[in-house]
Amino acid sequence: MTLDNGTWNWPDDHAAWRRVCNAMHEEQTVTHEGGCPICGTGTLQLAFTIDGPERRWVERGVTMCGTGRYWEWCEQCRSYEYYCRSSVPEWARAHVVTENEGWRDPRQAARLIGA
Repeated sequence: MTLDNGTWNWPDDHAAWRRVCNAMHEEQTVTHEGGCPICGTGTLQLAFTIDGPERRWVERGVTMCGTGRYWEWCEQCRSYEYYCRSSVPEWARAHVVTENEGWRDPRQAARLIGA
């Protein structure tokens, strides 16, 4: 992993990344401070968009509010994942960004949520 190299990268330890990000979803939180499994110091963040009309349904016991996309990223080490098609949980509704231009760069998601 190279810090501050100006590029964004797939997490080096994907299994560890998924454990932390999955726990964030289970805990219904969009930030995990100081707990990036890649660099150890960065804050993990999530951002969501809803593409198309909002609708409600329950998936694995969680109420969803639409279908869209989401990002998981660490600004410190520039590790990230982007999901181009996902159910958006109702608990994340306050954190949904309105941009709908098909971008994948987490810096743009960060700017939109004020991170």
